Amino acid sequence: MEPKEYHAKTVDLAIRKACEDLGVTSKDLEINVITNGYRGIFGLVGGKDARILVSLKMAQQENRESLIFKRPTSMLNEESLPSENSYGVKALKAKETLEEILNKASFSVSVQVIKDEETILLDINGDNEGLLIGKNGQTLDALQFIVNKIVNRFPEDRKRVVIDASGYREKHIHSLTEMALRMGKKAKKIRKPVIMGPMNPHDRRIVHITLKNDTQLTTKSHGEGTIRKIIIYPKKSTNFEQP
Repeated sequence: MEPKEYHAKTVDLAIRKACEDLGVTSKDLEINVITNGYRGIFGLVGGKDARILVSLKMAQQENRESLIFKRPTSMLNEESLPSENSYGVKALKAKETLEEILNKASFSVSVQVIKDEETILLDINGDNEGLLIGKNGQTLDALQFIVNKIVNRFPEDRKRVVIDASGYREKHIHSLTEMALRMGKKAKKIRKPVIMGPMNPHDRRIVHITLKNDTQLTTKSHGEGTIRKIIIYPKKSTNFEQP
């Protein structure tokens, strides 16, 4: 991504603002402080905001731009997960943890591990997949959060765990990408801002990345918490495509 400027009363607040906007942690950002800001006389007169310039670190940038799952064909089971291999140990732990959670919730499903170099992808198949997915994938996200916390209790050799059910996540990303392109086209046609949302940080990233190379548009996140939305702005230009 191109470096982006943020400002707030303090550098810490500006960094927090950048993290919320991009849906990442401060560890994922390259941060350059332009000005530290100051409160002014008695904190009332002559104050000036802190300004920072941020961009995603290279590894994080590559992860963000690789949006759609490239599903490997290599399926793993307990016999093919070598105990001496860190990936195998964590993959088996993740699989067993997810199966235990689902069994206790009385779901009759099977869990497969799909091998990837860095990510442990757990694919759920069985009955009641709609309940497992939840509205906008919220149940899958909750399961994924819990399993990641259990499997990666220690910082050494962390492996990201992604939980999917019948290809829902890939379909969701495709649907969201198509919606972003459609809404972007609308913004250019009517030459007015178009609002999308509310969305979670992951979905907002997809929209931002989908439209980032469109020279006639710019996207910004707006709002707080769970009601944070994306606004697509047409840039002031005479070079708009004819509808």
